[in-house]
Amino acid sequence: MMGELIIELNTELTANDVVWSLTGEDADWFFLEGRSIRLKAPLDRVLDREVQGPVLMAALTCFEEDIVQSEYRIIVEILNENDNTPEFVESTIQPRNISELAEVNTVVFTVQATDADDDTIMYSIDQTSPDAAYFRVDLPNSGEVILAKPLDYETKTQLEITISALEINTAEKFNTSAILIVNILDRDDQYPHFLPCTPISNDQSNRVCTNPIYMVNITEGEQVSDQGSGGRCRWLAVRD
Repeated sequence: MMGELIIELNTELTANDVVWSLTGEDADWFFLEGRSIRLKAPLDRVLDREVQGPVLMAALTCFEEDIVQSEYRIIVEILNENDNTPEFVESTIQPRNISELAEVNTVVFTVQATDADDDTIMYSIDQTSPDAAYFRVDLPNSGEVILAKPLDYETKTQLEITISALEINTAEKFNTSAILIVNILDRDDQYPHFLPCTPISNDQSNRVCTNPIYMVNITEGEQVSDQGSGGRCRWLAVRD
C-alpha cells in the first residue's frame, strides 16, 4: 500500500516552473513524486475506515512565483473491509435476576452486540452450555432470549448459558461469545400444609393436638421452602 499511485498529474509544467503543495486535513497521507501523487502509509500506520472515516481529503495547490495558479481537491475513498469482530454491549451481558414465576415462552432479557463494520449479526445459545435447555432464541436477529421451561428456585438458584453473536453477511463469519449468569429469585409458589401434630391428651374421643412452634399444625414461611418470601397464613376451625 505504501507508495500506491493515487493520481498522475497531466501537465506540461516542470518543477522549475511551479511549486506543487499538498495541504488539508489528510495531506499527511499523501506525498508528491514528480508528477505523481502517492499514498503514504508506512507499516506502523494502518489505514482504517472505522478510524479515518470513509474518505481522505486533501488539496493540491500550484504556485508560480509564490502566486496561486490553481488548486485541486483530492478525494480518496477508503473501501470497507471486514476487519472487525462483533462485540457485546457490556451492559446487556451482566448477571440477570429472573423471578421463578416468570412465564414460559416470554422474553426474559435481551442481549446486544455491535460490529464496527456494520455487519448483520445473528444471536444463538450454545447448546453445550450447562443450562441451555432453559432458554431459546426465536428471532436470531433480535437478541431476545425467551424462557423455554419453568424455573424453580427450590431446585436451582442460578443458571449459566453461553450466548454467541455471529456475522451472517460476510465470508469470514466472525463471531464472539459471552457467558451469562441468571440468578433465580425466590417467590411464593408453595401452598401452606399441615404438619404432623402431637397429641396432648390420650382421650380418643377428644383429641387435641399442638405444634411446638406455632401452637397450630399449619405452616407457611419459615417451615416451607419459600425462604424469605414471608408468606402469611389465615386459618379457621371447621366444625365436622
